[in-house]
Amino acid sequence: MVGERVKVHDLLEIESPLSAIELSDAPSWVGESLSAIPFVVVRRARLAANGIAVGVRGNRRSERWGGVLNPAFVKRVIAPFELRAGRTCLSSERRRIPALNSLIELEAHWDSCGLLWGPGGSVGFELASGAPAASESSDLDLVVFGPEPFDSDFASKLLLSIRRISPSIDVVVESPTCGFSLDEYANNPGRDVLLRCSDIARFGNPWCVEVVSPEKQGAPVFAESGP
Repeated sequence: MVGERVKVHDLLEIESPLSAIELSDAPSWVGESLSAIPFVVVRRARLAANGIAVGVRGNRRSERWGGVLNPAFVKRVIAPFELRAGRTCLSSERRRIPALNSLIELEAHWDSCGLLWGPGGSVGFELASGAPAASESSDLDLVVFGPEPFDSDFASKLLLSIRRISPSIDVVVESPTCGFSLDEYANNPGRDVLLRCSDIARFGNPWCVEVVSPEKQGAPVFAESGP
């Protein structure tokens, strides 16, 4: 089933958007946004019964809304690591947007780093949907997938290569059970870091977190997914 395959940060193209998500308590801009651009992002949250916790973007930075999507309406799933600015038909004007330009530059160095990775935030949304979302002031958010542990020395090397391109790049690493800041992990060797889990934020080792079963999770809880 689609709902079992999607992961936090995935972009979902949806069919019949006004039927796919319950909008009775949503601001008016949510329905308007979904009608214009039928894409949502999977949020970090406890499992929702028969649904996927998703976030909807509006035209303003302050317009972010969380809801539950019926998996039956998912048309396409796009993971961050499938998105590359250099392979997308961006106009010369869009390529001059700092965050998009930084991604293009980073792609030349990072596609051989040995990890799955890709853009999140406004840049990821733009590359997935084709709708302009990144602005001149947008930071570049990256998602790195770390199914196997790596040490702080490797994290520091990744961070150094990023900082050579731009200081306005934020990276979240996704282990099999949680997300955490690459910057914090690289700069605190041997120490616990803040982990973004589906049930609660906590300090610990990113690759040694107990997976909370659906039976223990209870009612859906929606939390900011970051990155």
